[in-house]
Amino acid sequence: MAIQFKLSLTPLLSHKHNLFCIFPAFLFRTFLLSALLAIVVPSVASADPLDWAALSKQLPSSTNAVLAIDAESMFKSDFAIRNNWRESHADSFDRNPTMLPPIASRFLLATELDTDFLDPTHEFAVMSTAVPIPFQEIRDQVEGNLDVFGEFRAIHTIHDNYVVQLDGDRIALIRNASRQWAAKQIRLAQDNIDAPIPELLARTINDVGVGNSQIAIAVYLGDAVSDQEIRAMANLSEVLQQAGVSADQCAKEMALIEGFVLSIHITDTIHGRVEMVFSEEPKALTEIAKPFMIELLSGAGAMLPEFRHWQSSKHADGFALNGELSIHGLRRVLSLLNVDPPQLETAAPEPKVATSVDPEITMARATTKYVERVTRLVDGVASGGKGNNLREQVLWTDRSAKTIARMSTKNVHPDAVKLGRKIARSMIEIVTTFQEAGQAAQSRVESETLPPIQWETVMLPYSSFVTPQGRFYRYRPYSHAHVNVAENSERSSEIVAKKIGNANARAEEILASIESDVMRMNGLIRSSAR
Repeated sequence: MAIQFKLSLTPLLSHKHNLFCIFPAFLFRTFLLSALLAIVVPSVASADPLDWAALSKQLPSSTNAVLAIDAESMFKSDFAIRNNWRESHADSFDRNPTMLPPIASRFLLATELDTDFLDPTHEFAVMSTAVPIPFQEIRDQVEGNLDVFGEFRAIHTIHDNYVVQLDGDRIALIRNASRQWAAKQIRLAQDNIDAPIPELLARTINDVGVGNSQIAIAVYLGDAVSDQEIRAMANLSEVLQQAGVSADQCAKEMALIEGFVLSIHITDTIHGRVEMVFSEEPKALTEIAKPFMIELLSGAGAMLPEFRHWQSSKHADGFALNGELSIHGLRRVLSLLNVDPPQLETAAPEPKVATSVDPEITMARATTKYVERVTRLVDGVASGGKGNNLREQVLWTDRSAKTIARMSTKNVHPDAVKLGRKIARSMIEIVTTFQEAGQAAQSRVESETLPPIQWETVMLPYSSFVTPQGRFYRYRPYSHAHVNVAENSERSSEIVAKKIGNANARAEEILASIESDVMRMNGLIRSSAR
């Protein structure tokens, strides 16, 4: 299961993300587990756009990203019915509860995202269920201390989060926020007095409401990046350079960007669409829509194999990639959502067994699911090394590590949890190893390579004359250039190859230990089965 990270001269993960990476990295790294506001409405037969519009008005005006899911419609699709998605998810939730309970049908999530560093500044979620849930049942499921937000009962969890019951069928979930901020947002959501969200986000929510898709994610980027930053990024784009699009043209059109939207529509197949939206038609970028978008996604390590086969399309305010999405691709899109993605398979679910209160059976089931998911993530990293470039592979390894670290460990055997966390730390060590190698290589390249062109000037005699005092010469300057491009390229490649080669050797050692830990985890399942 050893992974061979391919050599690439592309810089590795930087601390600050640029515009070309904001949406893809956000989509595949942080959004679904770092949502600030989630509103779920009771199950209905079909989506009502008026309900979605009303809910969108409750979102904070600082919202710059949203996720809308019509779960009821998704589970009713031919593809989901054929593959038993609803039953599989319900079975998984019963064994190891997550944020997406099977009784919920619609979700509307929003976040206030720091677009420089892709960090959510706060986290706030509201969940509504079709069936009222007694507070005591919540108390039994969530570990923590009792608290009160005005008239609302709450639980301050052991991880410094808050679970607040707003009424019988609505529950607020608050993370990464002070108690004061949490109380304020609950009041604003209840009073519905906040300002409207950006039109792009509201339009995305409405598209789910009218049934154009069951899953939609939008990130608003208006005024997120300066003209200077756009020009600097444009100069690094190979697609723009090959197409002859100047930095000035790119900056002018990218200044019009409103954001990105990913939508997924499930019928008898899974269809995906990724679009860039502008306030005006981007003429130059439209001509290179597909390679440009693929470059953005690849650069952020968010590339899926399907994207290369998707068709590009143009519309009045931007362009998009459209095509069929595989189960594997959908799983990656949903990999950070607290829905158990491995349950979305093309196989029948396990047979139901009678509910048991035996804690050993409960632990065995939860441990099995935990180990299976960790194993899948490790296998995904291993298989990804065969087709991804270095940057993509490092980013996917980073995401897999964080996914394991954030997985629910409720009812999971302590030894399996320890091994899972050790595997996550090992994956992070791989990421750090390649980051440090990339930084060290860049530093050496900058210090050991010469300027691309070096000019040298000498004075050469061009005529002479004789006087009683002797012969004299007239001189004029002669300049010639040393072109060091080829030499620098060769030297840079040598430096990078050595640094990345050393990092790869270290990564293989770490991966050997990960493989051993995975085998030990699976051994726990076999032992418990006996």
